[in-house]
Amino acid sequence: MEQALIIFIKNPILGKVKTRIASEAGETTALEIYRNLLDHTRMIANQVDAARLLFYSDRVERLDLWPEKKYSKSLQSGYHPGERLTNAFKQTKEYDKKILIGPDCPGLTLEIIEQAYQALDYHDVVIGPTKEGGYYLIGFTQFVPEVFDHIPWGTDQVLLETLKTLQQKRLLYKLLPTLHEVETLVDWEGEKGKLLREQTI
Repeated sequence: MEQALIIFIKNPILGKVKTRIASEAGETTALEIYRNLLDHTRMIANQVDAARLLFYSDRVERLDLWPEKKYSKSLQSGYHPGERLTNAFKQTKEYDKKILIGPDCPGLTLEIIEQAYQALDYHDVVIGPTKEGGYYLIGFTQFVPEVFDHIPWGTDQVLLETLKTLQQKRLLYKLLPTLHEVETLVDWEGEKGKLLREQTI
């Protein structure tokens, strides 16, 4: 079966990433934290047995740490998150299983992504919930654009409203382990141990 892994990232630009952390600890610290999260996500994605589709927020970077021999690079397109996600998934029609991740969860592992692909053998949709009420991963066998419609993005109701849509459409879904998302300095202090342990293995 052909598998696709979509990765959504923000370009690591001073003042444009982790703005809540920047308001607490400064833009330089926020950028450093975000780069750590990107490094973790890239390390995991490099190991995934799938076509890798990388989508940047602002501009496509050719000379960065994401090698073009491993990643197909594109720019996110759309006015709101739902539209950007929809446009990305529309590029995966030829794949039997397609999964999307972001870079905000230090707890994300290769094993979780493999669980997600396995779940799609028996489910229409797979979701990795966050403790904050959103999700760090979503995947489909057949893409369902309605899943991204009328979602209150940026709130703690994202997961709840998404599940309502899946239930209304009578789609079979699987929930993965719940992870913590890094949005504040306290979040980072609580989660960075995962990355430090990973770097010493």
